[in-house]
Amino acid sequence: DGTKYDGNFVAKMNQDKKVAPVFAIGYQHTVGDNWGFSAELGARITSVTLFITGQETLSASDFTKFETDLAEINRDLHDFNAIPFLSLAVSYRF
Repeated sequence: DGTKYDGNFVAKMNQDKKVAPVFAIGYQHTVGDNWGFSAELGARITSVTLFITGQETLSASDFTKFETDLAEINRDLHDFNAIPFLSLAVSYRF
């Protein structure tokens, strides 16, 4: 709703599962004898939860509103059951 909270907040986002299956497709290419390039595109099958600290300094009414907003954000995050990713790498073989 656009509510602005003033304070010193620290946010941390955690994957809900310790181990999650991954579906991915990748490409690897060697250039010459030593150099290589690889790319991978996929998704981890899991959801995430957002944790925020620092709201303890808010007024009682702002604290309650903040916690309600955070719970709504986490409900929205749990609607996504896959987290997309892109991995790019350059390698050199000795």
